[in-house]
Amino acid sequence: MLSAALVLIYLANVMAFDWLFRNLTGEESPLAIAFSTLAIAMLFNPLLMRIQDFIDRRFFRQRYNASQALAAFSSRVRDETNPELIASQIGAFLNETIQPDHLDH
Repeated sequence: MLSAALVLIYLANVMAFDWLFRNLTGEESPLAIAFSTLAIAMLFNPLLMRIQDFIDRRFFRQRYNASQALAAFSSRVRDETNPELIASQIGAFLNETIQPDHLDH
């Protein structure tokens, strides 16, 4: 999916930049390919993350929910210094996500 999206974007960019350079200078320029390659290089990681996020939400719902819960938990206890409060937050997190039969602290 990522490869297909990148190929389509690359081809569209090459055609667009080639058209732009032809209209501006009146001749073909290798800069169209260079700019298109740079654009694809910059788009690779953001596109990869969006596609991976979509796939995780669609097909691996449990893993996606767990990663969201872990991110929310880490933001709650990031600045906490009280060990008892952290332990209770961990217990609440485990009860919420894993739902064990019993939890000993």
